[in-house]
Amino acid sequence: MTKLVIIGLLALFCLSTPTLAGVFASLNDKGNEAYDDGRFNDALDFYHEAEIEQPETPEIYYNQANTLSKTGKYEEAIEKYMKALNSSDTALQADAYFNLGVSHIQKEDYQNAIKSFEESLKIRPDDPEAKHNLEAARILLKEQLERQSKDKKEGQDTKEEDVYKENPEGEDELNKPDEQGEDQQQNKDEQGEEQNKQEDGSEGNPGDEEAQKEVKLAEETQEQNPDEMSKEDAIRLLNSLEGMESDKTKRQYTGPRTYQGKDW
Repeated sequence: MTKLVIIGLLALFCLSTPTLAGVFASLNDKGNEAYDDGRFNDALDFYHEAEIEQPETPEIYYNQANTLSKTGKYEEAIEKYMKALNSSDTALQADAYFNLGVSHIQKEDYQNAIKSFEESLKIRPDDPEAKHNLEAARILLKEQLERQSKDKKEGQDTKEEDVYKENPEGEDELNKPDEQGEDQQQNKDEQGEEQNKQEDGSEGNPGDEEAQKEVKLAEETQEQNPDEMSKEDAIRLLNSLEGMESDKTKRQYTGPRTYQGKDW
């Protein structure tokens, strides 16, 4: 009698297991269809339902990550790809590392992108897309570091220029009249300007005065900084950097890869 009960329970388990797997596979397939149609929110809903049916399934984490990446939620996508790496399927691991690298590129985190593509290539050494993306990530990192270095230098130059404008080599201190004399001179100048206005009936052109000040300042700056980069030199430098970026195919990356599921 006991043997019959055990056999009955085993039969019930065998009947129910394919049903659960069938529901899981169906939800995954629906998620894939929605993903292919560009209905990413619907796809994510189907993948979450599938996860409820079979929790801790690396393939579902992978599909969720792809969908999150498509909607710009790269941080969440990276978390899901990390969970997908727990798979015993080396092909899935290689693709998870590959897509992880793509998400890092999209976040402009090129150092971690490089590490991810290198891990993918350890599993699948002859993957041409992973090799291409690795090279693209290296180029993008190089450009990023060059931009940061350039921005830092420009920031320092701007700061030095501001300091110079306030006190060009101490000239302000040497030539600065006493405050009382300066006030008296300012009053005389204002009286003279008022008298001129009354004589000719015009107020002059403040724009011309500002232009003259700018020209004078530019001449003084050039005298104090003879080695300062000219506008023409700056343009030539930019052109040389643009020449480095002209081959866009080397900077473009491929991905992410989708996972269509399997017969569970």
